[in-house]
Amino acid sequence: MSTTQLDTLNRRLANERYSPILLPYHEVPKDLQSYLKDLQEDEKSENNGTVRDAMSLLGHRINYLIEEYHRHRLRKISDHPFLYTREEMLHLLTTSELVYARGLKDLLLQTLQRGYMDRLKAKLPTETVIPIGTEHVNFDPIVILDEKLDETTGSLVESLLHKMVVVTALMNVETTGPGERTLTLKPNETYILPFALIYEHVRMEQVLLRCSA
Repeated sequence: MSTTQLDTLNRRLANERYSPILLPYHEVPKDLQSYLKDLQEDEKSENNGTVRDAMSLLGHRINYLIEEYHRHRLRKISDHPFLYTREEMLHLLTTSELVYARGLKDLLLQTLQRGYMDRLKAKLPTETVIPIGTEHVNFDPIVILDEKLDETTGSLVESLLHKMVVVTALMNVETTGPGERTLTLKPNETYILPFALIYEHVRMEQVLLRCSA
C-alpha cells in the first residue's frame, strides 16, 4: 500500500464530501482490493501482537475512507433524488446508485400522490384540460407537479454550483472568473471561490476541496 494510494483515497473522499454536487464515481482500484484481502490474511497469521494491531488499524483506516466516500454519495442522492434521476445527471451514478435514486424518487412520488394529490384531484373538475383564451391549460395536479419539479431541480443545480468552497490547488490551474477575467490558482495555495469556477478542475482532481458553505 503506497502513500500515493492513501493520498488518492483521502483526496477523493474530501472532494466528494465538500463538493455541493455529486462528482463522477471512482471505483476502488483492483490492486487496492487485493491489498486489503492480503492484509486480512496476513493479519490472521501474524504472531506479533504489535504488528497485527498495526495491520488491523491500517485495514480499518482504508475501509473507513472507502465507506465514507460511498456514504457521502448516498447522502447527496438521498437529499435530491429528483435531481439525480434527471437524464443529464445519470452519468454521475453507478447502476446501484441509480436503482436507489429511482426507488427513492418513486417512493416520494407515491407518498405525495396518496397523501395530497389524490385528495386534490378528487376536488377538481373531471375535465382537467381547460381552454383559456386561445390556449388549453392542463390543471391535472400530477402534470403540474411534474412541471414544477422540473423547474425546481433545474434551479437547484444553479444554486449548488454557486455555493462558496475553500479549495487548495494541486497544480497551476486557470479558470475564468467574473467579467471573463482569467484567474490563476497556484499550487499549495488556498482560495475561497464559487464552486462553479473550479467544478471541472475538481472533476479532473487538480484541486482539493477543504470546506464548503
